[in-house]
Amino acid sequence: METTAKDYIFLTDKLDSLITSKPNFIAFTFLNEVKEGSLSLTYKDLGRKAKTLAFVLKERTVSGDKALLLYPSGLDFIVAFFACLYADIIPVLAYPPESEDIDRLITIADDCNPDLVLCTNSVLSKLDDFEAKNRMQNSAEIEKNRKLKILYDLLWIPSDIIKSNGVFRKRKQDSYSSNQVALIHYTSGTTGFPKRIEVTHRNLYLNSLQFINAFDVNSETHVINWLHPYHDMGVISGVTVPVYSGIQTTLMAPLTFIKKPFTWLKEISNLKGKGVVVSGGPNFAFELCCHKIKDEQLSELDLKHWKVAFNGGDSVMQETLERFTNKFSICGFSPKAFVPVYGLTEATSLLSVGSMGKGVTTRSFSKRLFRNHIAVETNLENDSLKLISYGNSRKHYQVIIIDPKSAQKLEDGSVGEVLIADPGFGLNFYHNVEFSREHLYNGIKFLKTGDLGFIKNGELFFTGRLDDLIVINDTFHYPHYIEHGVYHSHPALRKGCCAAFTITRENKEVLVIVQEVSKDSINKINVEELLGKIRSEVFIMNGIDPYMICLTIPSSIPKTFNGKIQRSATKKLFLQDSLKVIAVWQNSLKEPKEMNYSALKYLPTILPKGRTRGIITIN
Repeated sequence: METTAKDYIFLTDKLDSLITSKPNFIAFTFLNEVKEGSLSLTYKDLGRKAKTLAFVLKERTVSGDKALLLYPSGLDFIVAFFACLYADIIPVLAYPPESEDIDRLITIADDCNPDLVLCTNSVLSKLDDFEAKNRMQNSAEIEKNRKLKILYDLLWIPSDIIKSNGVFRKRKQDSYSSNQVALIHYTSGTTGFPKRIEVTHRNLYLNSLQFINAFDVNSETHVINWLHPYHDMGVISGVTVPVYSGIQTTLMAPLTFIKKPFTWLKEISNLKGKGVVVSGGPNFAFELCCHKIKDEQLSELDLKHWKVAFNGGDSVMQETLERFTNKFSICGFSPKAFVPVYGLTEATSLLSVGSMGKGVTTRSFSKRLFRNHIAVETNLENDSLKLISYGNSRKHYQVIIIDPKSAQKLEDGSVGEVLIADPGFGLNFYHNVEFSREHLYNGIKFLKTGDLGFIKNGELFFTGRLDDLIVINDTFHYPHYIEHGVYHSHPALRKGCCAAFTITRENKEVLVIVQEVSKDSINKINVEELLGKIRSEVFIMNGIDPYMICLTIPSSIPKTFNGKIQRSATKKLFLQDSLKVIAVWQNSLKEPKEMNYSALKYLPTILPKGRTRGIITIN
């Protein structure tokens, strides 16, 4: 490992050393979806381009200014990111919005008050078109458009076409503090509005060092990253770790992976004989590979050198890992490569990591007792729930479990909210959270993560998000288990495209399930049979009779930019009758819920036998 605690705190200092020591080493390669082939940057190229842009920025900014970065995935983002660090301005990581998600951009801009915007010329053109189309607004849009105007009135610099006659050079009198903010990014908004996260130079260094140590990153390592660089795991694994460790990284856009997961595994395969690969993503990524990669493509893959397949950012499902192993073991993939990771966006850090090279540790707990938030191991197959251990917490952290209501510390084996503290490590993530999320225990300040879990024999088990928890008839259920069972209950259902949540009816919490139907099956399915299959699956596996099941068209459930389901946003669409519904099953009520028929334009004029338009109401 090239980086130690005595090395470069500042990322630009490390880049400067690499420009000197190995200028022609290819640092970043981006797989281009639009044009066949790839684009690359050596350390020398990266330094030259970043310092040229930094010279332009220095002429127009002062230290501490904030630059909103609106870039599609690619090398232009990398250059702009380092240019901001060289110019001592703070990059605010966002992504170029489409017209339907302009609200996220407005929220971020309104929160951080940027001084300028960096983007590509193509992004600038698209936003100009959007502004032109939205000049005629109704009164409800006045405030939104006022904020948009403030954003549009800022200095916008399309960095891919700008020219400069100078190159930034750091002066001897320039000095920076490791406690200065290095970057700002925002939470994905899975459970609500995006929240600001400020990362200092020291935070950035220590978190990168954690990744390097956890996965034994060294000169023989090659990182492949398809995660968005606008979020914690994407920017750490895909940008900062490669520079701090001086290794080569291959990048691809998230949309490239989602459209064609084979591209990810093929790129890993192409690196055979060129070192070991570290690459991973959320659980749905491995699920997508199982579903979308065809059996006849497996002969093209060699995955023996994939040594670390980290899985985090969402609940890790044992069934998914088993399916992935069963499918890709023929390609040389070893289940020992799986490493479950648990991190916290507010800390931009890995808090708990499974053992490298040993695969996942799975334990079986009583399903019946687990619904009462008690984790007791069992050998009874008909009452067992398999959960994956995330290992021991990293040595710098302290982890405790408390009751979310009473705030009392819980004993081992009791499920509650996960709290973390980092005494002496210096991550200082408390400035990223509101006071209500701080908790004092034995004189140590802990942070409430909003995650549920428990500790058993020193190992951390993550069970879900507190905000997503489903409580029905005084028993606890986790939406990802319900969703996982639903979309695997029938081949016509899109994998990873289900949202389970509760609403209140007659003073009781009742379960609603929204599930997308695959494009190929939308005109072929027997709706009543399919809805009955889903209802049966939910009842048998979870003991819940749903209040309503909604089948929707493909790509209608909101997701984050990294592909995770946004349950709260889906619930909002449901309550607004804005879901693009194909059919609904509903328990009989005095007033059955009306269906939004806007989705019927996607259905054929003459329905096949067994198809039903409208509501299916069953007593």
